[in-house]
Amino acid sequence: MRRYSELKGRALGFLFLLWSLWFLNFTTRIIFSPILPLIEDEFMVTHAGASSIFMFQSIGYAAGITLSGFYSGKVGFKRSILFSFVILSCVCFSAPFVKAFSIFYLILFFVGFSGGIYLPAMMPLIREHFVERNWG
Repeated sequence: MRRYSELKGRALGFLFLLWSLWFLNFTTRIIFSPILPLIEDEFMVTHAGASSIFMFQSIGYAAGITLSGFYSGKVGFKRSILFSFVILSCVCFSAPFVKAFSIFYLILFFVGFSGGIYLPAMMPLIREHFVERNWG
């Protein structure tokens, strides 16, 4: 595999793609905090009940980070990133159809899980494609 020595052209496009994927992943994890009052009203739950979705998201993130090394070692980093975004896409497309708040906990668990898989798999991919002087 060819390593990029300068940050221009295809190298910049590849880095922008990885950053865009990170931004999508990060945005899906933080989007629920501003709409938490709407979630409380829609599902008729308390503030503590609604804010516990962040606990499930954090548990999923911790599980994803923990299992990412094992999974990436078996299937590779690129497939781990693809797997992460397949999970994230399925979860995001199914979120509008949630009618029970307990299912919302499960959805946020998988949002956190997909984020936990992506970040550790992205770092070796950057290291593989760029020379050391561009890591910083």
